[in-house]
Formats: sequence, structure tokens, C-alpha cells
Amino acid sequence: MKWIKEGKVQCRMIISLREWGGHQVPHIRVEWMSGRTAEQKLEFAKEVTEAFVRVCGGTATAVGIVFNDIEREDWITGAQIERLSK
Repeated sequence: MKWIKEGKVQCRMIISLREWGGHQVPHIRVEWMSGRTAEQKLEFAKEVTEAFVRVCGGTATAVGIVFNDIEREDWITGAQIERLSK
């Protein structure tokens, strides 16, 4: 995931557990800048799922991932506010 390692993506992941079929399963919501391709999302989902299962246990089939694409003008960081306020 070269595009992430180069710091070209602002991203936040929110992990929660939800009930499904009498079991708690991980639900991962990814918020990031819009513009990622379907292939990039699939690669990201595969790596996050593998890491989650390796660290936390469970099975890959139980992991659910939702992508929320956010337009660049709708994502502002504290550093941007500070820079623009000067």
C-alpha cells in the first residue's frame, strides 16, 4: 500500500463490535479522502482484515468493513485551521 506509506492519505478507522447471529463481530468503518479506486479499497480491506484477525483473533469472514469517502474540502485538520488563521 505504497500510497498510504507515503503519507498521501488521511484516514481514520473506527472499530466496534455488533451482534450478528448470536455472536459479536467486528465492524470497521474507514473514513478517508475520496478518490480511492475499487482495487485500492480491496487491497486495504484485505490488509486490515488480515491484521485484525492476526492480532485480535476470529475469522476473516466475520470482519465487516465500510468505507466512507469524504471530499477534501469536508476534511479539515487542526494544523490547517492554525495555518489559515495566521
